[in-house]
Amino acid sequence: MVWLVKDSLKNEVLRRNPLNKNFRILNHLSEILRNLEFLTGTPEF
Repeated sequence: MVWLVKDSLKNEVLRRNPLNKNFRILNHLSEILRNLEFLTGTPEF
């Protein structure tokens, strides 16, 4: 479930910010998602 959310967020970010802004945003998103996965016990994909 979490990896589906992660993929759709990545696609959304890439669609909205095609250049360099998205790297920082993706790093923040993946950090947040890692914390969520840690809290919920969902393995990283």
